[in-house]
Amino acid sequence: MNNFNKIYKFLWLILILLIMFLSSQRNVETIDGKKEIVSVFSSSPYLSIITIIFIVFMTFIGVLRALESRNQWRKIAEEEKANQVLKKIEKEKK
Repeated sequence: MNNFNKIYKFLWLILILLIMFLSSQRNVETIDGKKEIVSVFSSSPYLSIITIIFIVFMTFIGVLRALESRNQWRKIAEEEKANQVLKKIEKEKK
């Protein structure tokens, strides 16, 4: 799991760098001699599609990690009998 966490962090870094690259702008000269600023998103739709798919993929992995973490904490709570301890504390407060 530790290696997976390193890979997951690395993938987020790649995603951030990809978005920073795609957010940059470049100058393009038109036929009339006027300069027009065009972003990379509009000039290369394939990179935009890949970025959107990558964002959805990373979000999906994040949700799966959260669900797995919840399941692990439930197992720990069952082993420690957390519900019984909480009920005992509530009775003592009353």
